[in-house]
Amino acid sequence: MSNSLYFLIKKTSQQKGRKLKIVCNVNDVIKPMKSSCLYGISDKTIPLKKYHEIFWEKRDYKSSNGVQGDNEKSKIIEKNLKSFEIYQKDRAYLRKITTDPNEYKRKTAELEKKYMGNWDYLSNRPFTTIAKDLLTCLKEDLIEELVFGLASWTKREQNLPSVLNKVRIDEFKSSFGKIPQSFFINGNNKEVPEYWKRIEIIRPDFDFWILTLDPGNINEEAFKLICDNSGPDKTYILPDYKCNKYVADDSKNIYLVKNQIIDLKNEDFDVKKEKKLDYDDNTNIKFYCLGFVTPVILFGIYYIAKIFLTKNKK
Repeated sequence: MSNSLYFLIKKTSQQKGRKLKIVCNVNDVIKPMKSSCLYGISDKTIPLKKYHEIFWEKRDYKSSNGVQGDNEKSKIIEKNLKSFEIYQKDRAYLRKITTDPNEYKRKTAELEKKYMGNWDYLSNRPFTTIAKDLLTCLKEDLIEELVFGLASWTKREQNLPSVLNKVRIDEFKSSFGKIPQSFFINGNNKEVPEYWKRIEIIRPDFDFWILTLDPGNINEEAFKLICDNSGPDKTYILPDYKCNKYVADDSKNIYLVKNQIIDLKNEDFDVKKEKKLDYDDNTNIKFYCLGFVTPVILFGIYYIAKIFLTKNKK
């Protein structure tokens, strides 16, 4: 049985007597990624919302074909997954042989046109139930910080444009970025530490982490490392997808919550501002150097202190 994310946040906030710090992944949590990609490859005879429900109902990455069962719905998803794997291999090869960013961008668009037709799987992604619950909690002032961007730290062998990362930032600016408590942490595509190490750099004092398990996101091994290294007082929220049911455990604060596609618009994130805020377009978007900032600051303090002591001796 699914829990209510809104209820879990409100209850935990009341128990701790303070607002919560929450870290949240975007893909397949706030907005669908896999179901939107596969929908582009499908024949699109049903709405995306229905396709999304069928995909996660049948998704089972522990089986050899990644799908549960062998009925008609399962066969459709399996067929779409195979086509999508071919698309991913072609795109990976394109990234390997292309060095010019403009050429890569053009060829990527051609590749998506070939497999998905006119379906733009990034710009057509709607919001989910989790997004709505988080928005409600923000408006009720139950959240101190809501942090996105953990998946943006993707190492790229060549200096090619990260289309997906740009989309994430643009989506953030037009929605959660309008709310002061929300932040997008941009790893700037420099390095790829493990997820549990990323959280040490970004928000080691988080209360909730909202994510989903799937080989393309975080697998069971990575999730175990997160739980083992983050401390027993943390709460983990996963969408009520089949691939997440294996790890759900109330005794370990691992909960499943309902997550469906809903009618939520960017306009719903507009908040009244009592005064004009003094910031530019990069508000709430922070760039991290993955742990190098603190040593630099400490060295600066040491250097200044050394000069001061030398002058005093003279």
